[in-house]
Amino acid sequence: MKKFRILYICLLFIIVCKQPVRYQPYTESKFLMDTYVRISVYDKNKDNSMIKAVLDSAFFLMDQLEKKLSVHYKGSDIYTINQWADQKYVKISEPVSDCLHKCQEISRLTSGDFDISIGVIKQYWCFNPDSAFIPDSLFIKRLLDKVNYKKIILKNRTVHFAEPDMKIDLGGAAKGYIIDKAMQVLKEAGIDSVIIEGGGDFLISGDHPGRHKWRIGVRHPRKQGMKIAAIVQTGPSGFATSGDYERFFFKDGLRYHHLLDPETGFPAPKNISVTIIAETAFMADALATAVFIMGPNAGIDFIEEHESIEGFIIYKNNENEISYKISQGFIGKINL
Repeated sequence: MKKFRILYICLLFIIVCKQPVRYQPYTESKFLMDTYVRISVYDKNKDNSMIKAVLDSAFFLMDQLEKKLSVHYKGSDIYTINQWADQKYVKISEPVSDCLHKCQEISRLTSGDFDISIGVIKQYWCFNPDSAFIPDSLFIKRLLDKVNYKKIILKNRTVHFAEPDMKIDLGGAAKGYIIDKAMQVLKEAGIDSVIIEGGGDFLISGDHPGRHKWRIGVRHPRKQGMKIAAIVQTGPSGFATSGDYERFFFKDGLRYHHLLDPETGFPAPKNISVTIIAETAFMADALATAVFIMGPNAGIDFIEEHESIEGFIIYKNNENEISYKISQGFIGKINL
């Protein structure tokens, strides 16, 4: 009996040791970029006061970058660009120059499906259901010549528009870029095993303590109450979802959302939701927008052509039923 009890205790010890250890992260949240941004640090070896000081620095940097990159801040670099860049070369700060160059790279990669010059048309739309507004289709058509990323000239930390009255909008990229910069602050302070999340964008560093992989839920685009359509297991990466349920209104039975197609100036009609995993939050953010514009077939082809990204697309098929497309690298990592 004594031997049996010892064996039982040993087996119980092994079972307990194999259970994932649940660490409570140190978490802080701030309202930034029109959403709540949360940083969760899983590091039991660092003092909470030290972690808090680093997070305060990260949040401060995010706030400063938002004020440079937002089209809504009067006096921001983007606001100044939109006011004067069609008349002269406008000087910009280093992070804004860096972000704009990265946006141009994504535009070239996606053949213009991602295009920040859509701002000239986006400014006339209003997606607030209480004050929704659809611009006249002929008016939009006249503006389409101004939507062309190739007409944004970047030179020695200056910006110039080759076309009068052009405007840019970084709504599909600034959040990811800012999150990447915040993560740099954490890494330079020696903090790993951390996740930054904000409005559908995530950036993950290190392994999740206790279960190695991180699990992120993808919101169901049509069910009420924040229901989950899928759970994705991933390692360190950028993760972003773009959907037609984020900012939208209904008019005459049609859904109008904020993801505008640069070719038409109207909401892209083919996809419902696109989730992208990439190396950075910026890449995931911008490519989720671009793939949404492409539609399900062209979008999944684009994802499969690029080894550094994976994707999950939700769309409606010809029978008006919700369907899914999953890249090969996602298979085995995603549970619908």
